[in-house]
Amino acid sequence: MIYVFLSTAVALTALISVNTAWSSTPQAVVCIPAIFVAVFISINIIFALLACLMSFFVKKAPIEKQDAMAKFWCRAIAKLLCGYFGVKAEFEGFDKISEKNFLWVSNHRSGFDPLIIMGLKPELNISFISKPSNFNFKPIGFMAEGIGCLTIDRENNREALKTILTASDYIKKGICSIGIYPEGHRSKTGELLPFHNGSFKIAEKAKCPVVVAAISGSENVMKNFPLRKTEVKISVLEVIDTGRVTEMKTAEMSPYVRTMIGDFLEGRSKDE
Repeated sequence: MIYVFLSTAVALTALISVNTAWSSTPQAVVCIPAIFVAVFISINIIFALLACLMSFFVKKAPIEKQDAMAKFWCRAIAKLLCGYFGVKAEFEGFDKISEKNFLWVSNHRSGFDPLIIMGLKPELNISFISKPSNFNFKPIGFMAEGIGCLTIDRENNREALKTILTASDYIKKGICSIGIYPEGHRSKTGELLPFHNGSFKIAEKAKCPVVVAAISGSENVMKNFPLRKTEVKISVLEVIDTGRVTEMKTAEMSPYVRTMIGDFLEGRSKDE
């Protein structure tokens, strides 16, 4: 998407420059780059405004199928942000995923975690559960709901249960896979936070596999921007099949998954 914007900006800049009197004068050395920057920024602003406008036509949660327009915009914006902020992602173990619909479980390091998956691994079709404040900006909230993303209020058990039931329904109906971060919020220290057992009820009720993944490096994206790219590694550690999911209680699965992710991240940090 960035290359499309750059190519468009180059073409428009060339068109403008050719049709101006100063294009062959020394002033062109300054004017042409300035025009290019102005055109490139304008393209991005128009793209953002168009996305905001289109969001008001997206069907809100709960949905029976993903909104095609919302899917396009969410993936495009996620990929665009990953590109602008210099995310260089490395994916490992994704060949272990054979099921179409599943519960994605991972540790949480940065707000870029779901963007990387949605933008750079769109074929997985994972929609994430997030805290309500992330949906406060209506265009973002509308678009996210249109692809199956949901909010969860952990302080309100009744509302949290509604989210769990809706998420499991999405998986059972094949609308999308669901991604959760059982820690509940980002780890600021890098240490794995305690898991919320209730998050695993989604898989229990949907009777679906659980894809266990570990992410590292995304916490450095904002620190490195704009001077350096950031290497982010996302590894699929295990796919817990449906049979084991139904056999295990959520109180058993939660510590099992947490230990698996914790041990892997500890081993990776020692290697690095």
